[in-house]
Amino acid sequence: MLHVVPYFPPSQAGGGIREAVACLVRAQAAAGCAVTVATTDVGTPVARRTEIPFPGLEVIVFRNLSNTLAWNDVTLPLGLRHWARNHARDFDAVHLHGHRHLAAVFVARARAPLPFVLSPHGTAMRIERRQGMKQVFDRFTGNGILQGAARVFTVSETETAQLCDLGVPEARLHRVPNPLEPGEILPLPEPGIFRRKHHISAEARLVLFLGRITPNKRVAILLEAVAPLPDVVLAVAGPDGGALADLRRAASAGGLGNRVVFTGPLDGGSRREALADAEIVALPSEHEIFGLAPMEGLLAGAVPVVSEGTGCAEQVRAWDAGYVVDGGSAEALRGAIREALTDKAGSRARAARGAEGVTREMNPGAVARQVIAGYREASAQARDSARGERV
Repeated sequence: MLHVVPYFPPSQAGGGIREAVACLVRAQAAAGCAVTVATTDVGTPVARRTEIPFPGLEVIVFRNLSNTLAWNDVTLPLGLRHWARNHARDFDAVHLHGHRHLAAVFVARARAPLPFVLSPHGTAMRIERRQGMKQVFDRFTGNGILQGAARVFTVSETETAQLCDLGVPEARLHRVPNPLEPGEILPLPEPGIFRRKHHISAEARLVLFLGRITPNKRVAILLEAVAPLPDVVLAVAGPDGGALADLRRAASAGGLGNRVVFTGPLDGGSRREALADAEIVALPSEHEIFGLAPMEGLLAGAVPVVSEGTGCAEQVRAWDAGYVVDGGSAEALRGAIREALTDKAGSRARAARGAEGVTREMNPGAVARQVIAGYREASAQARDSARGERV
């Protein structure tokens, strides 16, 4: 099987999409599948992706024309079109991750008339930056990929509803949760390492935001929420997606000083250190189809405070594992944070229930089996359709 994704570890681009795809393909390889990943070499804002081994996987990396453009979501993979023409039909299953990038276009076209499947990962709606460019792209090719996928995997009811609104037939939609490997988080390192690195006192109550720092994450509202809570320190961890400068100015103007820490992107070890020290993982986003960080926080014993309408809010509510509030309201966020920090016993119980839910329902092996079943169904329907056309 072939997975097509513009970002793949150890790239820092792509956020939760990158990690979800990596977890899925490792689980498929562990299940005995022959897995190939076609990706690009975008790495950090200033450097290209480094090569690291992925036992059991074939990772084919195509050089971008510009790393700077690729970091800003315009990937131009050199040589991938030619490779796709020669190899896209060689695979039993082709899985596109996102549809609004050239790698997906090249592979989908080269794959025809054989089927492919798609995971939008929350990118189907036109939000945030470059909406005009996205509209043009969708008109000429993006909508064709979205409508042409034999199966579209969604991660939440929110995403399913969005895709129905975009005209994707409900029969093609197949809900599968994001996978999360507990071993990527556990065992946790010794508490206190993250605090010492970033000069956060042991007495401070630590609220953590983990993710790409973009306007739709609404971290500015989170700053406003914690400002009146004198014992709370907010750690904002992740790469800049266009909102960091404004956040720094807001923190300075609000007199928050050392009560807000901007860490930049965290690698796997540093991410676990942050989770080991956090009491709350907050995700006040809008237009967030899922959100893995609060689920990682549950494994680490941190309580999630997430905004209504996010995919992970569905899980938090179903498991009674944290707080679901209006992420656009600083007052609502503040109330949930205050209650979570005050009710220590209740918070521990919520996190424990959530950790059980993550382990049970987001198990990579189980998710991989569901996805592989979707591949088989898509292939069988394509064969039946071709047989019917011949008749």
